[in-house]
Amino acid sequence: MRNKMLFSFIAALFVTATASAQSGSNEVALKVSNASYSSTSFADPDGSFDISFKGRTGYGASFNHYWTNRFSTELGVDSLESKLRVSSGPSSLDVGKLEATAVTALAQFHFATTPRFDPYAGAGLAYMTGKFSVDDPDLGTDSVDLKNETSWAADAGINVRVTPRTAIGLDAKYIAWRPTDDADEDRLDVNPIVYSLSVRFRF
Repeated sequence: MRNKMLFSFIAALFVTATASAQSGSNEVALKVSNASYSSTSFADPDGSFDISFKGRTGYGASFNHYWTNRFSTELGVDSLESKLRVSSGPSSLDVGKLEATAVTALAQFHFATTPRFDPYAGAGLAYMTGKFSVDDPDLGTDSVDLKNETSWAADAGINVRVTPRTAIGLDAKYIAWRPTDDADEDRLDVNPIVYSLSVRFRF
């Protein structure tokens, strides 16, 4: 499902780019990424434990429309995956993984003083979907769908132009995300910071 969603989004980027080609420049980016995450602590009569995440390599894409040399709007999608770890005292156990898709709409301000280097910062909205897949000898195999949620995001990065139409980009994007499941149980502090390396094509 996540792969179909990403491929559909990439196709939509090219359709949107063609439609807006007459009103300012456009840029499509293809990304590889990883993320760092917050952790959550719980306490009950049996003791306390922590839930944490270890990021794996992900991927994504974005479409950026430049309204002026200083201002642009970006629509992006990131596919994220991380190991799910439960710790109690000195003991820890990997019990599954978290899969998430982040769709973001950001307004960005560009600080460029030269055509080659383009540092920027931005903020906007994020729409998050995800699920936990639990795989443990004692618990069996199961998955828990998380509620889809709208939140906010902020990013900063730099694009280094290689040719007039291509660039390499480095980006860090923070997404405020504290998901819960359909039972409205305790929320988890996930809050990913997504670090991306991209190849960007302008037209």
